[in-house]
Formats: sequence, structure tokens, C-alpha cells
Amino acid sequence: MPLSSLLIYYKKNSIKFRLLILNEPKLANCIFIEDNRQGKTILIDCNDSPKEILDVNVDKYFKRSFLNYFNYQNKIEPLGFTFPDYSQSLYLMMQLLKNSNYFNLIIKNKNVKIEAFRSIDICGLFTNMNAKYRNRLKWQSNEYPDNSKVLYKTRLWNPGNVIDPIKKEQREIMNQWRISMVDFLKRRFPDYSICGIQQDDYSKTTVNNELLLPLERMKMNLYLSELMSCGIGIADDGLEDTLGWKIGEFIYFGKPLVSTEIKVNLPGDFKENENYLSVSRRFDETIVGDRIEKLISNDELRRAMSRRNLEYAKNYLIDSKMAEHIYSVI
Repeated sequence: MPLSSLLIYYKKNSIKFRLLILNEPKLANCIFIEDNRQGKTILIDCNDSPKEILDVNVDKYFKRSFLNYFNYQNKIEPLGFTFPDYSQSLYLMMQLLKNSNYFNLIIKNKNVKIEAFRSIDICGLFTNMNAKYRNRLKWQSNEYPDNSKVLYKTRLWNPGNVIDPIKKEQREIMNQWRISMVDFLKRRFPDYSICGIQQDDYSKTTVNNELLLPLERMKMNLYLSELMSCGIGIADDGLEDTLGWKIGEFIYFGKPLVSTEIKVNLPGDFKENENYLSVSRRFDETIVGDRIEKLISNDELRRAMSRRNLEYAKNYLIDSKMAEHIYSVI
């Protein structure tokens, strides 16, 4: 998402720029920007780790996983919510190819190749990221569905894929919370919830079959239809206490939200109990049920939270707003 926001911003302001997207493992989720107008260099770091600060010489450093309890250098700023964005027009894609090393990465990097292909597959002939995503991302309105349907689709992280015992334990705790939430929603709110865990080799050996969703039920087109029709979102933080990507999507679409504690520093006025209701990473059915029931039964609270999240999205997430925030603190 930061990438498309920057491209839109540069187009609007006729700014000459150069982007450098690196293929090195530690820098794979980073964007370097050379702004010819201001003579500034900027790094956007979308990595998970809040502790790892890249040793680079830039004028300003924006970090997705900016946690309040770390003592960061003055030049480091919080980036805010991010989520996958395939709404780039063909024009923006051409600008990206023209002003960066993106073409080389398309050739060398499998993930970049997939993302680029999704961006230009306008009609959705070959991927599950089609024009529906583009149209819905552009749709900003106060006429959001006001209902009590609850959406929570998620995946598990295999602890066996990491060596670090701390990271292994984090994944185990996260997985248990996600399994508990889906099980709880199916038992407590069967008529209100759309939920499930993505079926894969790991989840099939860990989770009861009735909690699993086959891959066709996890496709983005279906998920976006459900996202647009549901009135309440359930989310949890990602790896290493960072923001889960779905939280940003829920906020973008102005959804009332129940989430684990958001520990990442965010730009703007984003508050617990006003933008979201918080629950602990230690799953407690009484507390979780209370938070969800509060949004289901309290129309005024649900509508107020929806309006507040939509306003936050309009100020910090849509189109070039993230880029405008970045340039406001340079």
C-alpha cells in the first residue's frame, strides 16, 4: 500500500522521483526513495521486526512495526496501517517501471513477479485479485452496511518454520488465539459470524476439520464480498506484536473492530474504545464475548465507530494520504 500511495502522490504533484526496491533478504520489504524536488532520501521499512533498525544513511526512516516501548532514533517515524493493495492503475504501474528498478525485480524475485502480474490483471482472468478489488478500494462512501454480521478469516503460522524459541512461542500463542476465536464464534455467534481458518498442510494436522476453510473459501474475491457485506471485523496483531494486515483493511472500509491490543504507534487520532474494542492475547471467552456482543447489540456504538474509522481512513489511508503524511514530517 505505501507504494501505490507514493505513486499517486508523485503524479498529483508532478514530482520527479526514483524508487529503489532491493532484493536483499533484510531489505526485501523496504522502499528507498530519492526525491529530486527536496533532495531528500527516504526509507520505508515494512518488515515485521520492531527491534531491527536497518543501517542506512537516509534523511527520514518510516517503520511499520514502530512500537511505543522502543527508544528509536529521532529520524525514525511510524508508518501506520498497511495492507495489500492491487488498485494501482496501469499508468501507475508504468511510472513504477520507469522510475525504479522494478523491472529487474520482476525478473529475479518470484514474489515481486506475482504482485506485478496481479496489478496488471485488470479483468481477473488469471488471478484472484481482479477489478473487484480495484473498484472496492476506490469506493469511499458513508453508506456502509450497518449490520451485526461478524467477519474473521485467518491463517496459522507453523512454529516449526522458525528456530528462535521466542518466535516459536509467539507463533504458538498466536495460533491458539486464532483457533480459539474461530471455535468461539461458531459456538457463541453461529448466526452472526463468517469465520474459519485457512486449510493448509500445517492447519490440517492442528485444527479440527469443522474450523477449516478450503482454499476456494479463502480467495480474495469472496473475502472482499464478505468484507463489504459484514458490519463488524475481528482481527489480531501480527508477528512480533506488529499490526496484522487485516486490521488496516477493516479500518479502510470503516468497520467497527474487535482486536487484540494495538501496540504499534500510529499517526493521527486512533484510540481504543473509539476506533476499536480491545481484548487480550490470552483468550478469555467472557471478555471476548462481551466485546462482540457490545457491538452487535449497540447500534449507536457500532455506527459511531464505523464513522470514526472511515474518517481516519479518509485522512490517512485512501489514495495519496499515506504519502502526504510521510511528506508532512520530512
